[in-house]
Parts: sequence; structure tokens; C-alpha cells
Amino acid sequence: MPPSSKRPRSSSSIVAAVVVAACAACSGDDAGPIGPPECDARALQRALDAAGPGGVVGVGACRVEGALRVPPGVVLQGAGRDLSSIAAGGERVIGLEPGDLAAPTTLRAITIESTARAGVASDGTGSVRVEDVTVRSTRGAAMGLLGLTEATLSDVELAGPVTAANATNDLFLRVAGAEPRGGVLPSDPSECGSVEPTCAPGERDDAVPCDGCGTVARLCDGCGRWVTLTATEGLRVESVERVALSTVSIHGFASFGLVARRAASVHIENGRIEENLGVGILAEDASLDLRDVEVRETLQGFRAIPSYAAFVSRSDDASATTVTSQRLRVESNDAYGLVLLGTLSEHADLVARDNGDVGVWVGASRGFRATGADTLLEGNGLAGLLLSESSGIHVEGATVRGTREKLRNVGAGDVSASVRIGDGIQLAGSFADVTLRDVALSDNARVGLLVELPDASGDITFENVSVARGTGRAGALAGMRTGASQLVPTAALGWDDGILRDADTEVVDRTFADVLDIAAVVAPGDAPIPDDVVSIVGPCD
Repeated sequence: MPPSSKRPRSSSSIVAAVVVAACAACSGDDAGPIGPPECDARALQRALDAAGPGGVVGVGACRVEGALRVPPGVVLQGAGRDLSSIAAGGERVIGLEPGDLAAPTTLRAITIESTARAGVASDGTGSVRVEDVTVRSTRGAAMGLLGLTEATLSDVELAGPVTAANATNDLFLRVAGAEPRGGVLPSDPSECGSVEPTCAPGERDDAVPCDGCGTVARLCDGCGRWVTLTATEGLRVESVERVALSTVSIHGFASFGLVARRAASVHIENGRIEENLGVGILAEDASLDLRDVEVRETLQGFRAIPSYAAFVSRSDDASATTVTSQRLRVESNDAYGLVLLGTLSEHADLVARDNGDVGVWVGASRGFRATGADTLLEGNGLAGLLLSESSGIHVEGATVRGTREKLRNVGAGDVSASVRIGDGIQLAGSFADVTLRDVALSDNARVGLLVELPDASGDITFENVSVARGTGRAGALAGMRTGASQLVPTAALGWDDGILRDADTEVVDRTFADVLDIAAVVAPGDAPIPDDVVSIVGPCD
């Protein structure tokens, strides 16, 4: 079953974190089914407990109500995800106790209907496999994986309630994945501000109509503000050595589609992450390999914090976070497209198109390569490619066109500034080992290529960079920064060797004298950081 194509939108000030706590490992491999397919949860659990590593327990063509724990190495197999389903609330619907690498614990050919903190959860050393599975969640996370040696997901759909049509519902302004065990959602009094409370802390409303998502429950937090209980995360991967995803769809979650943290290797092939409210992919201290992945229609709703199709970063004490991609498509996201901070990344035939605020932003990074004749940055707001305080940059074969000019506040604290930008490529504070080769820029609203020149020696090379002003104000300009966020163009010769302009663009560029805004900050600001609000309890809790 291919990944679905349409899904929701959302964003939040209370975001869910997944702390999976569970049990140990063993082994497992496919064998013949043990007994007839079952439709009773208690009978299924008895069969699972008796199966032993390598055993296969069948679920009938029916809807089973009740949570299940799959022991190490056992296979739980449905009659097909259109025929078999398991539904439950509480802590988790399916707990997978990891098997060994030769015989992973397996969930196959079934649909999970979850009102629990987690639809599927697994924790511990060992291996799990999920195949031909749909998880539909209305609370918490669809799937949480922690501490595993290996996890393999193929032909999997993770679905939440958010859609492009309902993402602007004010019920999704503030969300949590599940009610807290302590009773009242915590709130830092310093964050309450001067907004008048609208409810009494601890108050609950279990029957709130939600357009396109049925009826939801709300809780009142410590500041006297309503928080909606909903599905906040699609897949969370924490401290897992190897994760392989193929033919995976993640859509409709109110905070994050995919969260990968401290994950040594995350490989995604043929993935579609769309219509999530907040962040499509959030990765920190992880190594990502993306092949034929689409991240699209990440939604912002009415939230003040911008949305991100993908936000990849590393912590201060972490080794390099790496990203490689082939034919990655980042399209039609409400705010930011691909944001790479402190990373080493390499992309072949990357497409970033029609994103609200920057197609690709690279900040404080020591390596960024984008190559391939199909590399396209088109129709983005602010900038197609923005490179700030980075080095080891190599862009070859790219087309950058149709960037739209927008006014945005970027940065945070003392370095925040409101800037108006509409550039194809902007180089801000990036002077070392920079090469643009065989790049075509046209019809960008402000400047096709804007370069901040170093005060001393730099290493910036242009080879066969063609610039057509078209509908823009200028083609290719360079200058020195004045203050934090402005650049004064210079007519100095020599900086633009290797840049090819048409006659009209040449005349305009040589006489251009306006001071220009520049995004002189490493990151856009308002970085998404999950709060530890929700815990997903694993199989043995």
C-alpha cells in the first residue's frame, strides 16, 4: 500500500516528547502460525506468551479491543490491514519487546487504532520490524522507538487527525499528547504573561467538537489556558543505532511528523511526510540518509512559532550531524523548508519549491554540497538558498528562480532583526571554501545572488554562474556588512569573476547603490525543541 497523499496541519506551544520505558530483548523469526487466528485480546495475549521466539500468532479478520505485548522474537500477524485491527487506549496499544538481530520481534499486516500515549512502542537492545501496518492515532505518538539496535519499517502509514482544512482550528494552538500523570499540565509562571486565564487549572472538558477530527478533550494548564489532547507525534526514534524506513507515510500530527535524536543511522527511502502541524522532520545528533523523500505542506496554523519542513541540528557536545539525500523534495511548506544547523550535508538533485520562508537555510555548518542537473530552488520566500556563517560550500548545476520578497523577523534575543529579503542565493558571513559552479539564477524578486565580502582574505569562487535580473531589482551584488543586518553594495572589481550577466543586468548591477537587508544570523530563530510533557510507556510497564 503506497503512502497516502493528503494530510493535516498543526503547531504548538506545548509539544510532546516521547520517553519510552520498557523491557528487555530476546529473539524471533518467522515460523508457521500457532493455532487459529484470534479475535479476543486475552486469548491473543495467551497465545503470544506461549509462542516463544520464532512463533507466529495470527489476528483474525476482525477488530480486537485491548492492548497487547509481543514477546521477544514473536511475530504478530494480521489478516491484512484492511481486515484486522487492534484498538486500545491507556499507555500503548502494542508493546514490542525487541528480539535479536536474526529474528526481530515483528508486527505485520494490521491496523492499530490508538487513543493511547503510543500506538506502538518498543524499548531496549535488540531488533524490531513493522511491515504493512497502519497506525491511526488521536492521542500521543503513533510510534516510539528507544534504545534499539535496529528497527525496520516498511509499507507503514502513521496518521493523525490534522489536515490542511482543520489546521487553523484554534483547538490546535496549544496541544499535548496525553494528560499528565500528576493531574495538571505544568506551566512555567514566567510564561503565563498577562493573558487572562480562561479556565481553572486542572479543569477538563471531554466533549469539544473539532471540525474534521471528531470530538476532542481539553485540559486547563497551570496558567489557566486550554490545552487540547491530540496526536502530537508520528514517529519518535531515540538512541537507536540503525533505523531503516521504506515506503512510509507520516501525516496529520499536531507537533512533529518524525523526531530522530541521538540516532546513529536513519535511512528513509520512498517516504512522504506531509500535512503535519509544526515540524515535518526534527533531527538532532542524528545521521540521516534520505532517498526519494518528500516533505510537503508542513502547516503553521495560527501559531506564532514558524513551521519547518525539516530542522536538523546538533547539540554543543555532539559530533557531526550528517545528512545525505538523493531526490529530496521540500515543497509547499507554510514557512521554512530545509534548515541545516551545524551539519555536514550532501544532496543530489534537491528540490525546494514554493516554501513560505527560505527553501534551504544552512547555518554554522562545515560542509554543504548540492549537485545535480535537477537541483531546483524555485518560488520560495526570502531566499532560495541562504548560507550563514558556514564553510565548505559547493553548489553545482542548480537552478534558482522566482524567489519572492518578504518581510520577516529572523534571529533571537539581541541579534534578532526584521529584514526584507527576496534573493535567489545569499552568502552571509560565509567566506571559506565556497564554490558556485554552473548555477543559473533568474527572476528573483530582489537580487539573484547577494554576497557578503570578507574584510580580509576569503575563498569564494564562481564558475559559469549565469544571472538574469528579469523581474528582480538586481542580478548579482556584493558588499560589506554594516551593523548586524545590512549590506552596502560595492563596485569593486574582481569579486565577480566567473559571473555571467546579460546586458541589462550588467548595467543595473554596476549602478546599484541601495543598502540591502541581509540575514546575518546563523538560524531563523524559534527553533523547535520538544518539551518532556508526554511519556510513552513501553511493553513491560
